[in-house]
Amino acid sequence: MRVTLAKSHFWKWFERNNLEYLHLRKKNKKEFTYWINEMSAHLRAYFKYIYFELGWSHDGKKAMLIITADGRSQYFKRVDDLIAKAPSIPNWEIIALEPPRPINFLLEEEYSGLEIDPNDLWFSFYDYEDDEVRPSLIVYSELFTRDTRLLMQAAISRVIKNLLGERSAAIDIGSIEIGDLAKAPGDAKLHQIKDLPLHLGSRRSVLEIDATGTIREKRD
Repeated sequence: MRVTLAKSHFWKWFERNNLEYLHLRKKNKKEFTYWINEMSAHLRAYFKYIYFELGWSHDGKKAMLIITADGRSQYFKRVDDLIAKAPSIPNWEIIALEPPRPINFLLEEEYSGLEIDPNDLWFSFYDYEDDEVRPSLIVYSELFTRDTRLLMQAAISRVIKNLLGERSAAIDIGSIEIGDLAKAPGDAKLHQIKDLPLHLGSRRSVLEIDATGTIREKRD
């Protein structure tokens, strides 16, 4: 199926079946699984490396469909192209990529064994000389050990995605390293992770692109 036809097919299919998803939480396990698999199959017909999330209002009368690339920026255009063709469907909000969310979104569900409190995470910036626009981070935690490193890495990536949203977390940040808060360098300029959007915005505001296309610090 050609890409253009696949996009058209997906939205026609979703328009016909949107009420099944609006009321999905009321279905039994068998029906729930069927409709989740149906959505996955129709999305894969368009592009196999994109996924979806569903959310509902408290009263269940409105819902949100999020098409996500699981943080992989090379596929963001595929998501944007699909969402650009989305029809207006009553009671639905359809968006491209995960938006910013509360800092602890999904932490308990996905990392329950870690008992991580994002308010106890601290970070500092560091830059590669050829990558001023995409600063890298070192995130420090008291929970960091050799045994918790991989789980901490995943949890911190989730926290940063919650704070910035999927697009900014992938495009505006370089690498992310983690370390033991007790061993942070004495001269490290530490900030609470919850303030990352504020500090990231401040960094962007002091850079500019000159007439030659070179990124440099703004001049008064």
